[in-house]
Amino acid sequence: MTAEDQMDRGGTLAAAAQDAPGMVQGRARQAESADALVEDRLAYLLQDAGLGLWEWSAASGRLAISPQCRRILELDRDDPRGEVPEHWRERIHSEDFESLASAFRSAAQLERPGFDAKFRVRARGGDYRWVRTTVRALTRPGPRPEVRVVGTLRDVHAQELESQQTRLTREREQTVFRTLTTGLAMVSPEGQWLAVNQALCHMLGYSERDLATQRFQAITHPDDLEADLKLLNQALAGKIHGYQMEKRYLRRDGTVLHAHLSTGLVRDAQGQPAHFISSITDLGAQKAAEQRLRLQRDETKATLDTIRDSVVKTDYRGRIQVCNAAFLRLTGASAEQLQDSELGQWLQLTPVDAVAATATQDRFAQLLALADSPAGKIFDVRANGGTLRRMAVTVSRLPRPLDARQDAYVFALADLSEELRLQHAVEKAARTDLLIDMPNRIAVEQEIRRRHESICRGERPEALVMTLDVDEMRVINDRLGHAAGDRVLRALADSLQAVLPAGGYCGRWVSDQFVVICEPSTRAEISALYERLDQRFQAHPSIAALPLKPISFSAGVALIDARPCEARSFVLEAEYAAREAKREGGSALRLYQDVRGAVDERRQAKNLRSELQGLISEGRILLYGQNIYDSQRRVLGQEVLARIRNSEGVSSAGPLIEAAERAGYSSLVDRHVFEQLCRVLEQRNPAQEDTYSLNLSARAFDDVTLTGQILRWLEAHPLHARRLQIEITETTAIADLEVAALFIGRLRALGVMTLVDDFGCGFASFSHLKHLPVAGIKIDRSYVHDIHQDQVNRAIVKNISQTAMDLGLVIVAEGVEQEPEFEVLAGLGVHRFQGWLLHRAEPLA
Repeated sequence: MTAEDQMDRGGTLAAAAQDAPGMVQGRARQAESADALVEDRLAYLLQDAGLGLWEWSAASGRLAISPQCRRILELDRDDPRGEVPEHWRERIHSEDFESLASAFRSAAQLERPGFDAKFRVRARGGDYRWVRTTVRALTRPGPRPEVRVVGTLRDVHAQELESQQTRLTREREQTVFRTLTTGLAMVSPEGQWLAVNQALCHMLGYSERDLATQRFQAITHPDDLEADLKLLNQALAGKIHGYQMEKRYLRRDGTVLHAHLSTGLVRDAQGQPAHFISSITDLGAQKAAEQRLRLQRDETKATLDTIRDSVVKTDYRGRIQVCNAAFLRLTGASAEQLQDSELGQWLQLTPVDAVAATATQDRFAQLLALADSPAGKIFDVRANGGTLRRMAVTVSRLPRPLDARQDAYVFALADLSEELRLQHAVEKAARTDLLIDMPNRIAVEQEIRRRHESICRGERPEALVMTLDVDEMRVINDRLGHAAGDRVLRALADSLQAVLPAGGYCGRWVSDQFVVICEPSTRAEISALYERLDQRFQAHPSIAALPLKPISFSAGVALIDARPCEARSFVLEAEYAAREAKREGGSALRLYQDVRGAVDERRQAKNLRSELQGLISEGRILLYGQNIYDSQRRVLGQEVLARIRNSEGVSSAGPLIEAAERAGYSSLVDRHVFEQLCRVLEQRNPAQEDTYSLNLSARAFDDVTLTGQILRWLEAHPLHARRLQIEITETTAIADLEVAALFIGRLRALGVMTLVDDFGCGFASFSHLKHLPVAGIKIDRSYVHDIHQDQVNRAIVKNISQTAMDLGLVIVAEGVEQEPEFEVLAGLGVHRFQGWLLHRAEPLA
């Protein structure tokens, strides 16, 4: 309806109101019977249409409103306020009042014939509702012309909310279109780009303006265009609603984008094609991963073909997936014939100790039972109707990938006529790198573990572990090929074995990395060993024959001592040292103790320590407290949380603290928070029962200055000691559990309770229960979230709680945000609770 139509409608309704003044003025006097009938009919029609009438007299300043207006405005029939103009200044929304009043004044002064407006009126409940009025200014003829302003009123609240929701939905859709990381586009039936998001522009290297001037056909790979257009024409013809395909696009820089296209056709109200909505996903990473997987499969196949034993991989049903050349010779079949066929189709296996009654049992099920027995079993094997052979069969269950639902198995069959050779080959295959014929990672790890256990028992002195990495190995493989790279690895292996000290051990760790284990030596002797190895390596015929020069390697050395560490931890320290050597240009030897200092210097270059010190000196690290409750929702105490005040307000200090812990500076924050908490406690009455839980990072247990400061304060304030609790948090592992256990024991003797924070997600949560005298645990929020719906989380928390109860530990659940979570946790035996459901952290006064 146009504005003129609305004003005409208002004029008509207003004229009707002039003919029925008794309705708007409460029927102050009786009208003629014919007028009363017209008035009643008009009132009925207006009520049925949901319209109310109102009239304002310029002469008297009086406002008259109809009963329907009163219902819309939620005014009682006898409420006089509705006829007082000043009353509406309070009820009309402040944002709408001025514009509405201005329009009303213009109409009352006959500057405009009328107007149509929407505005908000406060309802009885205090909220605002949308109404719409159509206004007309009229002049009553007579000796003294009288100006009146009349209007209709309609409740449009529901329509306005729906309109606002529609706008919000459209804005959200546009936001998703702009921000989604998947490429999105709107394409005309002719192929013109109508709209594209930034993700697609980034994929293709074009700007939105560039794409808007061309069609998708221009940047589609020529080999894919015909198939794409065929599907597009089928969609336009109504044969399909949309289509999906893998296709290639030509980027602006000339490179090819492998992508997955999913597109659907949108039609207009008449059913004609309007445009396509297309989703384009970059498959570059997927294609690269598929290429790597093919290379790995080829390498695995080549390796398997070098084994004389028959090896075959099957799924859980016994269907053949991969086999080696020896298995092909055993069955006399081709790889194509064997693929996806059942193992029992080609091999008849009968255990030599089987009795006649079991001869018909499921042989594949019997074979799978061997997966739990490393010794294997002897079978009489008849391959594809051939001669009977007595063979030893071993079965290995492969690690299950994350996306796999069932297990896969590898079967190895060896002729017992070569039993000794088979035994040696199996052991060697398990512990030997087949490419260079030396111990592999498994064997090296076992050797480190064996020596470490002897060192811990005091049976032998400390040892050194050295890692060696070929410099620029990728360049060698890319320029000279993988075969040349393999020759380099063999040359380094030969050189290692030639210069290995007496009692030493060496093997291949991963890729181009080797590990050497030997007895301690002086720094000069270690350097001399590295020099001899380098000279031998450079003189090796395989290295001398390569056209790429120079070819070098970097080495790192770490100490194997009595620390309670995994074997790989010692190798990791040596790797750090080797990486530092590579950063400095390669072809060098570095010790781990030197690397730690270098890493600290790099960290200092990033000004992390300066930033922490600045926050502390400026007083911008604040203490907040979040209440901890028991199952009856009584406050037991608070966890002390660190917050950072910045230009935008107050934010969590968690990310900065984690970075500081990794850099080794978390003790600065721990010390500052402890000192602030001490000042708070010293101002409190020590007789109070509430407690304060303080988080200490793993690094704090290595900081004798900090631990000493904590112990001295507790000894000086014994009444406050029982109010302090320590929570162990781990972004990095505790370096020395014995030192930590001693410190926690002293805290316990002083009355301080210690808990393991984020239990279940730390570096060694269960190890802490065994080695540290803690008094309780805090279940990590990741297991608490949606525990009433997540059966896995519920099972984990149930077992954690049972373990804690068996050990007599206090159980605290953090991150409780929903009432059902609280109820389930209480039912599982949790003692204390913390989270936004109960209390949000607030400044610690």
